[in-house]
Amino acid sequence: MVTQRGRPLSSRDRPVVTIGNFDGLHHGHRAVIDQARHKADQVGAPLAALLFDPHPRAFFSPQQAPFLLTDIEHRCTLLRDAGVDSVLIAPFNKDFARVPAETFVNDFLAQRLGTQAVVVGADFRFGHRAAGDGAALQEWGRAKGIDVELVAKAREDMGKEDDGGEVFASRRIRAALREGRPGQAARALGRVWTIRARVVRGEQRGRTLGYPTANLPWPKDIVMPAFGVYAVQVTLPDGTLREGVASFGVRPMFPAPPAAEVYLFDFTGNLYDQMLIVHWHTYLREEQRFEDIDALKSQMAQDVHAARAALETPFAREDG
Repeated sequence: MVTQRGRPLSSRDRPVVTIGNFDGLHHGHRAVIDQARHKADQVGAPLAALLFDPHPRAFFSPQQAPFLLTDIEHRCTLLRDAGVDSVLIAPFNKDFARVPAETFVNDFLAQRLGTQAVVVGADFRFGHRAAGDGAALQEWGRAKGIDVELVAKAREDMGKEDDGGEVFASRRIRAALREGRPGQAARALGRVWTIRARVVRGEQRGRTLGYPTANLPWPKDIVMPAFGVYAVQVTLPDGTLREGVASFGVRPMFPAPPAAEVYLFDFTGNLYDQMLIVHWHTYLREEQRFEDIDALKSQMAQDVHAARAALETPFAREDG
């Protein structure tokens, strides 16, 4: 059953539909969304984005390492902020994976949604064994009265496909994060990369060291950036944006599963069980083991100083 976020939608709305995973909603995705929004405005129809959950890649290869840039709820929020009226989430399972491409157009897009136009990337593939492509979508769409627009891949200069430059791609953003280059990821995303995570009660070692931290188990299925220490900003549940420093990794002195510990500057308050949004600005240093607690405390003080400075000139360390 397809679930919806945003404006309720029915076949009577004759929506314009864009289809994809939109993981991260980077500049390439935004080019498709912008053209779809323009099309919807032209024909006076609502714009719907169709997503699949779980991500097809995770469905077909569940053993692979976590790779998502954004969880499904975060993607819904980003899409609505980008101008999408309704987000449709289709469960990707064995039955859906076996649907022939033409059946998807006829039964789902035409009959169920009453789609009047579809806007997708030029490399869009769909249906059983990804047998459908843009040309087939245009052919089958014409037979059902659906106008289909294909958007050329956007590149780093935001020109068209033959203008040179690297194509915006989620895989390149994941690689940048794994290499400790959040600034490079931010330039492709058009914003600082963020994760959402809920604070749990830890062992309160940071408090005894003079740096109380919010302990955040790493979200399931989200890509892991390079282990180390980062300058971050954190959006609190009330919408307040605070600055801080975060350590992500396995904590060599106190081994544990990968998690983030965030120290917020000049903050007092109880954040247990609260959902935080962490903005990963600048990679400061690698994770390391210290000889003793005093050495750890000394390094934490240096990290706080370095993070404050880095947040004044984001990404300077990478650009330099």
